[in-house]
Amino acid sequence: MFKWRVLVMIVLILSLGLVGCGKTEDDAVMNSAAVLETVQVESTKNVMIASPVEEVISDQYTSFGEIVAESQLDFYLSGSGEIESVFVSPGDVVSAGDSLAKLSSVEALASYNATESQLRTIRDNLKTQVTSLEDDYDKQLKLYEAGYIPESTLESIGTQLETLKRQLTDAETNYANQLKRLKKGLNDRVLSSTIDGVVAAVYIHRGEKLSGQKAVTILDRTNLYVEAMVTSDLLRKLEIGTEAMIKVAGIKEPLNGEVAQIDSVPTEQTQLFSVKVLINAAHENDLYVGDYAEITFLSTQRQAILIPNRAIIYENEGAYVYVLSEDTAVKLPVEMGTYSGELVEITSDSMTPNLKVIVSGQENLEGGDRVFVKN
Repeated sequence: MFKWRVLVMIVLILSLGLVGCGKTEDDAVMNSAAVLETVQVESTKNVMIASPVEEVISDQYTSFGEIVAESQLDFYLSGSGEIESVFVSPGDVVSAGDSLAKLSSVEALASYNATESQLRTIRDNLKTQVTSLEDDYDKQLKLYEAGYIPESTLESIGTQLETLKRQLTDAETNYANQLKRLKKGLNDRVLSSTIDGVVAAVYIHRGEKLSGQKAVTILDRTNLYVEAMVTSDLLRKLEIGTEAMIKVAGIKEPLNGEVAQIDSVPTEQTQLFSVKVLINAAHENDLYVGDYAEITFLSTQRQAILIPNRAIIYENEGAYVYVLSEDTAVKLPVEMGTYSGELVEITSDSMTPNLKVIVSGQENLEGGDRVFVKN
């Protein structure tokens, strides 16, 4: 009886022991699984990826400038007097030879008549003196030949005659030259254009009395340019024929142009270089000389690899991105080139089109982190 009781107690103890051991092992397994699940959640980070794209791009350099004409000429009055007529207004289209303004001829004609009369009187008086002295010389010559006067007397009259003849020649030359100049002054009372163009400004008014003043400015709009002042660094990247896009306030679409002139000597004041961009002729009628414009210079096109610029992380003086390798983030240093909208060119050889670049969630990553790609 006692043995049976002992046996029953042993069985119960063993049973309780087995039951207790089973519960402890299950708890340990469950606790271990919970730990693994927590580690996985903490080490796997959600990200979004994008593939690099291949595009044809150009380097772009921006500057600002002012629209200028092919040439600009100022026309001055060549004489003095009262403005009789002004034939043009700003904005008028003129051709070479067209009249711009006219000075009154009244004063000029009076001056012409007075001067001509004075010069003619001097000339005619000398003619009379020469004729008279020639007659006297002929008489004196006969007397000399007859032996009535010495040779010195004849030579003296001859010297006087030669002097008068030279004075007459000078007077005749002066008369002709002065009349030519005066006639030109009368003809120059009308100021005419020497080029085709557009009247930019008129500085005179009818009734004013002026002398040699600037009267009219005319622009030759055969070609229009944007003139920009650029640094030597930008100048090295440009050449004749470099394409450009031009933005002008008030015109929706960018205009096309190309570099037509490059000055190799900087200005003294700014030490910048003048570059002129020829504007496509189709746009000329919409533009005004003096308008300001933004110029984007475009270099030779090339094939490039681009990624979203939001993928770039800047660190000290360098930059890098994270790329996906299976389920792991790999840190990849990069060098950047030209920006194209929301994309940036990657010039590093390590960037290839088949990579998967992490574009969201990369801020808190470290190299080697496990990641989960969100759709």
